[in-house]
Amino acid sequence: MVFLALILTLSSYRSLYGGKYRPFRVFFRPAIYLLLGLGLLSQDFTDPLFITSLLGLLAGALMGVKLGSGVSFYYSGGDLYYKRSVWVYLLWLASFLLRAYLEVGSPTSFTALTLLDALLMFSSSLLLGESYHLVTKARVIRRDGVL
Repeated sequence: MVFLALILTLSSYRSLYGGKYRPFRVFFRPAIYLLLGLGLLSQDFTDPLFITSLLGLLAGALMGVKLGSGVSFYYSGGDLYYKRSVWVYLLWLASFLLRAYLEVGSPTSFTALTLLDALLMFSSSLLLGESYHLVTKARVIRRDGVL
């Protein structure tokens, strides 16, 4: 629980205030989110749940690449910094917290869990798609020197 609270606190701070651009850093958090979501998914693994979550994962990645324009860049002290789209992070955070609550808090129908897992995978891969867009945009900024 402490590990989870630490991850959520650090990621919330980074999402609200941005961070120094490094490609590894851009992909690291969304990859952790995806692993956390897969961990929750593995608790109640069934074929329909897996297929629905996989579809959510694919749809989120495609939309994240297209909708990744919500990221912004700025220079501070000669270093490139980035700030992610807040709404994408909030979607992931809400779906993750709701799924974690349902895992430990209350019995829920299989259909509700399936839809929530699909939303969690969708929002996690939305962040990954956004990361891809972010790295691509940063390459252009560094190459051209223009924000």
